[in-house]
This record gives sequence, C-alpha cells and structure tokens, in this order.
Amino acid sequence: MRETRRTAQLRRPVKQVRDYINSWNENAKPFTWTATTDGILAKVRLVQTSMKKIVNNNSR
Repeated sequence: MRETRRTAQLRRPVKQVRDYINSWNENAKPFTWTATTDGILAKVRLVQTSMKKIVNNNSR
C-alpha cells in the first residue's frame, strides 16, 4: 500500500500524542475538584444572562 504525503506528515504528530497519553496514564494523578457548587452555579447564571442578551439583540 502506497503512503500518501498527508499520511506521512501525520505519522509524527499522532505518535507524539499517543506517547503523551501513554506517559500521562503511567503517571496519572487524581483530579482534585476545587470549584464550589455556588461558584459553578453563579457562572452558569452569568452565561445564561449573557446568552439571553445576545439572543434578544439578534432577534431585533
């Protein structure tokens, strides 16, 4: 099977990503959640308000 130029160009970055993932998995650390529920909900409300403003401005 003949390799195309594009396939050859992708080989190195794909290998680098796979190597990174394998290295990460070997030295994995647990994720520590730092955000509070109140903080997350405040951000959600902020985004909702912003989106409503955008939608209202675009519907005029």
